[in-house]
Amino acid sequence: MNIYWKDIENNDSSWIGLDVKIESEKSIKPNFRLEVGGKKRIKLLNQDKVIFWATLDSDYYGVYILKTFQQLAVHEMPISPINSKTVEELKGLDGEEKLKQWCRVFVNKIEESNSSLFYNGRWLMSGFINRNQKEAWKFESTANFKYFDGFINFDEADRALKQDKLDYIDWSFSGSGKLINLKNPDINESRLKWWRKKVKEDSLPPILIWYLSCLDAYVIVDGYLRLLASYLENRVPDFIEIHSIQEVKISPNKKQQEQILISLEKQRESKTISTEKLNKVLIQAFDDKPYLKRKTRAWARIKSDEQWKHEVNNFLDSIGKTKEGEIMLM
Repeated sequence: MNIYWKDIENNDSSWIGLDVKIESEKSIKPNFRLEVGGKKRIKLLNQDKVIFWATLDSDYYGVYILKTFQQLAVHEMPISPINSKTVEELKGLDGEEKLKQWCRVFVNKIEESNSSLFYNGRWLMSGFINRNQKEAWKFESTANFKYFDGFINFDEADRALKQDKLDYIDWSFSGSGKLINLKNPDINESRLKWWRKKVKEDSLPPILIWYLSCLDAYVIVDGYLRLLASYLENRVPDFIEIHSIQEVKISPNKKQQEQILISLEKQRESKTISTEKLNKVLIQAFDDKPYLKRKTRAWARIKSDEQWKHEVNNFLDSIGKTKEGEIMLM
């Protein structure tokens, strides 16, 4: 597997993120992968271990999700652990420069993992920064560019530390932007004290999340203890999002462009528009670069709906939620 990456920028030269290209002579089926089947069934696997089952609600109002909270060994993790040496080397970085450097670290860590989530194609790693500490869990994405079709809702990100194994992702308001936990961090974990120290020093690495288009939500890939440390110290962390992307070509509307030119000329003559704003509108109107659509790949490997139901039912029975989980089996 060959990996190529480069920084990409917006029209105003602001940093968008790290564009990552994965190439292999044969198709890659990653160990950390999504599988799908008939009747809108979904399953996230790590090798042969089920991470969650999910099924779409009727009329696409949302998604029901059942998480196993699997305890993974180090060699099974989708990203190899971050060591203290790396944290100390990047200590002191802030803002976009911090996100840039940690994007590079995460790409290397995912590549090193035996349970990597990478497959052939293009990926984008971008950041979410809390620029206003007065508004807790309010984030601004670095991937804020024309035609970008995603959003994120971290209003209650701390709830991701407390969610039940049986969960529901609500799409009632045109998507969720929800943060999904795949395990609950242990407050007695020995490393938590060290991460809390890093929070106080402003040297905490970002939390790594993976956008899944089938859920319209983000799952935490790495950083549960860091998220808990931030919550306990009442300090908001940075996030780095990773997702696979697909280029979509656009066809500019010539008539609309002509109307914009006429309107801008009138505003220029009447001096009701600044040169900076005029240039910005022109760039947006005549920008014909393809836009990047977030699209997660899955493998059609769920053999039958009966098998999927059997797995789900057995797990619901094992955690004592057979009654509450009946909705998953519809």
